[in-house]
Amino acid sequence: MLHTFAVRGNQLTSLPEARPPGLVLLLANHNQLTSLPENLLTHLSAGAESDVSGNPLPEQVLTNLHTGSIL
Repeated sequence: MLHTFAVRGNQLTSLPEARPPGLVLLLANHNQLTSLPENLLTHLSAGAESDVSGNPLPEQVLTNLHTGSIL
């Protein structure tokens, strides 16, 4: 089972919609992400951590991520 999805520093503009269940660590920092998949939180396990810092994400997306809602 995949626990960590690390794609930092790859100039990605998007993340795949589908991610493995049970994911506990998402490292997508320092890319070119401007949005996140709507289903991101449902594919992360309870207590999972994510790092999307260093991306040109709108402030509202970051706020929603920290409050538990991507929408």
